[in-house]
Amino acid sequence: MRRKFKRPLTFLLALLLLFSLTGASVQAEESGNAGTSNQAQTVVMQADGTQKEDDVGETASTEENMQHNAQEINLTEIQTEESQKEQNDNVEAEDTLQEKINSEMDQKESLQGDEAQNAENSSAEDATKTTDSDAENQTGETVNGSDVENNASENAAAVEPLAAGNVSVTITDNIENSGTLNAQVTGEQSDGITLEWYKHAEGTNTWTKVERHKVTGNSYNISEDGTALNVALDKGARCYYKVQGKDASGQLLAESAALQVSYYNQLENGDFETPAATRSTGYQPYYFNGTPGLIWKTTASDAQIEYVSAATDKYDKNTGKTHARQSLDWHNVEAAASETQFAELNANEPGALYQDVLTTPGAKLYWQLYHRGRGTTAYDSSQTDTMYVLIMSTKLAKQYHVDTQSAVQDVIANVRSNTGKYPGASVATITDDNVKWYRHTGDYDVSENQYLTRFFFVAGETAFDKNGGDGKTKAGTVGNHLDNVSFSETLPDPNPDTGHLQITKTIRGLPEDNAADYSLQLKITAPDQKEKLVALNQFSRNEDGSYSCTYTETNVAAGTYRIEEILPSGLPDYRVDSTFNGEEATKGTVTVQDQKTATAEIVNTYTYDIVLPPTGIQGTAAPLAAVFVILCGAGTGYLIFFRQRKSFR
Repeated sequence: MRRKFKRPLTFLLALLLLFSLTGASVQAEESGNAGTSNQAQTVVMQADGTQKEDDVGETASTEENMQHNAQEINLTEIQTEESQKEQNDNVEAEDTLQEKINSEMDQKESLQGDEAQNAENSSAEDATKTTDSDAENQTGETVNGSDVENNASENAAAVEPLAAGNVSVTITDNIENSGTLNAQVTGEQSDGITLEWYKHAEGTNTWTKVERHKVTGNSYNISEDGTALNVALDKGARCYYKVQGKDASGQLLAESAALQVSYYNQLENGDFETPAATRSTGYQPYYFNGTPGLIWKTTASDAQIEYVSAATDKYDKNTGKTHARQSLDWHNVEAAASETQFAELNANEPGALYQDVLTTPGAKLYWQLYHRGRGTTAYDSSQTDTMYVLIMSTKLAKQYHVDTQSAVQDVIANVRSNTGKYPGASVATITDDNVKWYRHTGDYDVSENQYLTRFFFVAGETAFDKNGGDGKTKAGTVGNHLDNVSFSETLPDPNPDTGHLQITKTIRGLPEDNAADYSLQLKITAPDQKEKLVALNQFSRNEDGSYSCTYTETNVAAGTYRIEEILPSGLPDYRVDSTFNGEEATKGTVTVQDQKTATAEIVNTYTYDIVLPPTGIQGTAAPLAAVFVILCGAGTGYLIFFRQRKSFR
């Protein structure tokens, strides 16, 4: 009975084993390919050459033939060796083989001697010409190209390098125009070279390979051919990048020098605390564009930026007064809005302060600033200064040479008149007295293909000029104090008697093509029971592979808001589980409090609902149950066949 069923059971077990190993082998292959990465620290590496076997002279391949024959003989010996006693019978055969090897080595040495003699007879001019064409063969020997040419009649195909010359990779900064760093390969190179990007954050030294991902919509962080990396989509502000060039086998050919992205993803030094005023600089230092630590730039023709210190623990070198006292006497301001320093927009002439910020198209950015007029006297509510917040594409600003005060004023006039000359630009007008520091906020939607955004803070009409000045001070040089400026995707604090409502939708488990194109609607019911529908369709990839989209309403009335998601039509073969602020639900409520931000976190987790065998290839395998039925049917058929076969015997 045991022998009767031994072969059918063995067949069934073999089928099940084959079924399980199919997916394991595919996954192992994919894992092996993904893990192939060679790192090197050299900037340039010379491509390897190879030596081709001589088709004319048999002696050129003698060594290979000898090795091949030796392998065949050794294999025969292994197969025939059943006991230690039979080794003595093979001694004679081994001696014969050694004689053959020695003979073939003598032939090879003779050939090398002939080639060396030919090389000595080559002219000095030929040797000079061929210096640059030298290539390394697989054994590390140098093959001279002119020798091959001179011996063409005898050894026409003796040497055929796969690659010659040096290969190098360089990175160029094209962020302003396209948001990308571009890699360029130069030198002679083999077909099929691939480029791999690596980065590390500022302040770290660990290089991490950058994988290509669809970030949002149809936008990838790396181009399909690997030559361009979008810094904004890759969240690479202030990061270092390098590129490695590899051949089809994964061999490293070249590595670029590291390049640091010079742009920030938010406005920097917004409190004007750097550089710090000292006793030697006085309470009112002036700094030129490009001063270390300044970051800010000005449109003023003299390129000077004016800081003011209101520190109570710093003293003027001439008068001995504190900086705070000097600030009150000359600027009618006793303290900064944040810490101890602030800026005056008008230095020695009317001007604008500006910075460039790395931005992602489609993102909503938020700005905040504190502004205070100067006037002719302190704490005078009847005197006001006006300033403008101008935001536009850096590329557009450079295209129209918006780097002077007159050019800035032209942009402001055109935007306020809605002429369309400067698409995507926005202007906010701010007017304040000198009673206190006033806080102002706003937002800005980044236009398509806008990867760098420029923020201008522009001086307008001032109380000093409106009142005729003092008869000796140049017009346009007094007024507009600025402090505590910010510009980023981070929400500023809400205004008094209001709060912020922020809803973040996250999806997990979907392939990147489905996730990047995901869209749905939210129904929001306000405290006054008014309803609105909002669309979420700009999902972006997170570091963990999930995709998120955020909707924000700023400075809304305090109270309870009801939020309900309207899911899109179901995806085939996927099951979705939803949570609202950690609880299983597709809707819920949040309460907005005064000067606080209320958040709603909605997460949809998609699970592939059909159990698949581990083939590693989604959508092509049958369900496990079906496969099991097929295997059982095959085993049953084999069993019947086996019994019938036994009955005929």
